[in-house]
Amino acid sequence: MLGIAVGLVPGYGGPWIRLFVFVVVGAAFALATRPALAAVGITTLLALGSGLAAGVEPSTVTQIAGLCAALGLGMVGTARLVAVNRQLHAARRELARLAVTDERLRIARDLHDLLGHSLTLIAIKSQLARRLTTAAPKRAQVENEQIEAVARAALDEVRQVVSGYRQPT
Repeated sequence: MLGIAVGLVPGYGGPWIRLFVFVVVGAAFALATRPALAAVGITTLLALGSGLAAGVEPSTVTQIAGLCAALGLGMVGTARLVAVNRQLHAARRELARLAVTDERLRIARDLHDLLGHSLTLIAIKSQLARRLTTAAPKRAQVENEQIEAVARAALDEVRQVVSGYRQPT
């Protein structure tokens, strides 16, 4: 685009000097920040030089050069803002993904803590009840009732924990 603008202004005069504005806008979005700033400066100087060399009115040349500088810097800033916005959205997506992972780990720890104690108690009491079945049947029945109570309590605790996780926020 720059080559076309530099080639057309000396050959065809004033109206084509406006092509330099498109060059700075394109450079601002196509290049990284530092090269874009350099391109804006170089294009502005080329617009000034090409316009004056082609005999375009100095007021028009300075207006176009000023427009190239101002619009080019503004577009570099806008392009940088768009890039930073993309990075921000990517960071937010990653934070949301990490938050979900952390929540899953927390739920797993809570359920492990909650069920670990209860299931160990159920296993020990069921062994005791099995051994007491022939020696002391009434005591075995009491142990079986306690096993049932512990199992129901554990089930209720799990339901409470899981229902708390299902609440919409």
